[in-house]
Amino acid sequence: MAVPPPPPPGGVPPMPGSVTIKKSVQTKYRLPALNWIAIKPNQIRGTVFSELDDEKLMTEIDFGQFEETFKTKAQPGTNLKRNGTPRMSTRAPKKEIGRASCRERV
Repeated sequence: MAVPPPPPPGGVPPMPGSVTIKKSVQTKYRLPALNWIAIKPNQIRGTVFSELDDEKLMTEIDFGQFEETFKTKAQPGTNLKRNGTPRMSTRAPKKEIGRASCRERV
């Protein structure tokens, strides 16, 4: 019996009409939610998504500027007012209760 030839470098080529799963992009800032309904892979044919080249798009768009423009107002870990000045805390400082103070209360 003849042994089939090995697959080409880079793995097995995708089947015609198959959909490539695209990687997600990590952002520096929290961006607004986009309300959408995911379409099934068999619904992509004939739409703009079937011809979209993500790798090319990633090189053409300045995503740093994009994130700065569209980031949400409330970012985790920031404590600044809208004008950029530090926000003053309105909470009273927490009092630490140690063993000595617990004994004093008894």
